[in-house]
Amino acid sequence: MARLRICYLLKLEGGGLWGSGKGLLEANVVTTTCRHARVGEVLCIPHTYIKGVLRRAAEEVFDHLTRVGIVQSRDIILKVFGPLTPFSDKVAVVPSPTMFGPLYPVKDVESAKSLANDEPMAYLFKDSTLLSPSTYIEPHVRLDDRCARAAKGALFKELRVVPATLFYGEIMYESADFSELTDVARLLTVAIAMLRYKYVGRRSSAKSYILKIEPPDIAEDENVKYVLSVTQVS
Repeated sequence: MARLRICYLLKLEGGGLWGSGKGLLEANVVTTTCRHARVGEVLCIPHTYIKGVLRRAAEEVFDHLTRVGIVQSRDIILKVFGPLTPFSDKVAVVPSPTMFGPLYPVKDVESAKSLANDEPMAYLFKDSTLLSPSTYIEPHVRLDDRCARAAKGALFKELRVVPATLFYGEIMYESADFSELTDVARLLTVAIAMLRYKYVGRRSSAKSYILKIEPPDIAEDENVKYVLSVTQVS
């Protein structure tokens, strides 16, 4: 059994929000937290959220990737992301071979690179590189033209993470089939690169960077290598 590991970084271009729906005195919508093994609750991009964002990105380009022969397997989306139950597909009877880790805020690019050079998923247990990001409250209002007042339910505040905050995450996929690992690497690297042109949160945009791919022979694949070259962090 071989393991594919992708280490990547997101840099917020605007305010970041992954709303949990919990209300506070200061804001109606606050960004989500995850429970870190060392420090408890920290602001994060949840693994379920990034999995959904990447799935949508992968599905948008999947037909093109298979048409030109970059991805060979027709069911690779299902293998990587699992079934869309209860809405469609059948319930999987075996554990998923994919692990999407949450994205945690890190201090700087060097901290992210050090995590990429560490053991797989070690960032889930380390606190030395964690950043406690700054936040701000963003008010929203929509006027009702009939009465020149705020429309019902349209006056609210959001608690967002400041722009330029860095978030680090990892994805792992296991398979005994090398060609399958290659297909997964090609699909996921393209999906990560596409995040530059999509929202990664609630009206939250970011630049995406791929820091490292293991094993090295997968990283040397012609298609994967090209995506790596255009998503390098400066």
